[in-house]
Amino acid sequence: MRVRRSKVRRGEPTSTTGSVSPDDLPSIHRPGQGSRAGLGSRHIPAAQCSDGVTKRVTPRGHGPDGHRPLIWADPTVPDRTEALLGRGPSPLSAMVTGVSWLAEGRATCVAMPCNTAHAYLDALRAHTDVPILDMVSAALEACRSLRPSVDRIGILDTEGARLTRLYDVTGARLDPHIIHVRPATQTHHVNRAIADVKQGGDTARARRERHRCGRR
Repeated sequence: MRVRRSKVRRGEPTSTTGSVSPDDLPSIHRPGQGSRAGLGSRHIPAAQCSDGVTKRVTPRGHGPDGHRPLIWADPTVPDRTEALLGRGPSPLSAMVTGVSWLAEGRATCVAMPCNTAHAYLDALRAHTDVPILDMVSAALEACRSLRPSVDRIGILDTEGARLTRLYDVTGARLDPHIIHVRPATQTHHVNRAIADVKQGGDTARARRERHRCGRR
């Protein structure tokens, strides 16, 4: 897909819908092929999500049967982990705005490329009729599908996701035992790798940190 990037003022959400810009949103409201939507608060994860969704749901050759990804990515959304740790404001109001924006664009489902944002999944679902995918459940179910005999799954996640036990609760339902790294490893390696990726920094170092975590 060729994407035309529109100029966006600081603090505004970003839309990538083929050649559709935010100003063209009313044109999406006419009946037609369903769209897929992504809800993100950082441009890098949202862009990666968009690329992955486009490759998987858009038929080769595109044409009239292709799906139109609609991305809401606002870097001003309060940090989810900081909020969950009691060190910052809640991101829920901003995330509800994003879900509403996607619903107005006729999104047929929403995916959030952020594990920690799933702490607010139930609250977001209460504000919209558009289905919001549960990435946490999908990830664990995929692990079980790839390795049916697996009984332990290691998780590298944010302190916010860890605090709210997102994977532990879902894992208890699906049966695999969830394993987390030690607190020191979380602080010195996992958090550093997450910060590098989110800030668009040294991703090579982030990969090294990830491999170190796997050995601890």
